[in-house]
Amino acid sequence: MLYDWMDRPIPPAPPEGPKVIPQECGEPAVDATHLHPRIHFLASYRAQGIAVAPRRLWLRRSVAQRLCRVAEELDSGMILAVFDGLRPQGVQQALFDGYRSRLAGLHPDWPPERLWEETCRFVASPLVDPLYPSSHLTGGAVDLTLYQDGRPLPMGTDFDDFRPHAATRYYERPGLSGESLTWRNHRRLLYHLMAAQGFTNYEEEWWHFDYGNPSWARLTGCPACYGYCPIPDAGQES
Repeated sequence: MLYDWMDRPIPPAPPEGPKVIPQECGEPAVDATHLHPRIHFLASYRAQGIAVAPRRLWLRRSVAQRLCRVAEELDSGMILAVFDGLRPQGVQQALFDGYRSRLAGLHPDWPPERLWEETCRFVASPLVDPLYPSSHLTGGAVDLTLYQDGRPLPMGTDFDDFRPHAATRYYERPGLSGESLTWRNHRRLLYHLMAAQGFTNYEEEWWHFDYGNPSWARLTGCPACYGYCPIPDAGQES
């Protein structure tokens, strides 16, 4: 069944509902770094030199449990490789500032309003709004990919590639062959594995999935139960 999903197109994202104020359920975030032998945390932002990035993978408990169920579906030699989970506000600020600076260099003619809007297309505002927290500040978002026999399955772009090619359905078109067909099939596999456990996908990023947070609620019509969530114990990050 696992590879049958490669024959199933990724459906278009449903229309987004209105912005949702989460009703925090109080579910704790848990350390999922070693929760399952087929889940490996890459600590990508720590590896990029962002000093405040977590060394460990933190997720809301239900998100971690669902991710374990995804891992149980994988074939021998395959793992889930997680780039990022619960993100401290300092990491969000660093990512936002870095991408905004890059865009400013590429488009010096853009006014501040345009620069802010374009930055927010791929990196959420670093401002902590308790009514509308960004996905990774809730513990209900996870960025990940698939590895086979120790190597990442090619998806057509790297993680945090903000070109149009990173859109989840970019390769959902007829007449594909060669690498493009392979990339499409791998994206389909990841998408359907995650969707089967209740996750929604951010259509601009093949690697980003949500559960329980406002982004997920806007696509499912269900109440959002995860609001802003700090790292449970900063001391465990040392």
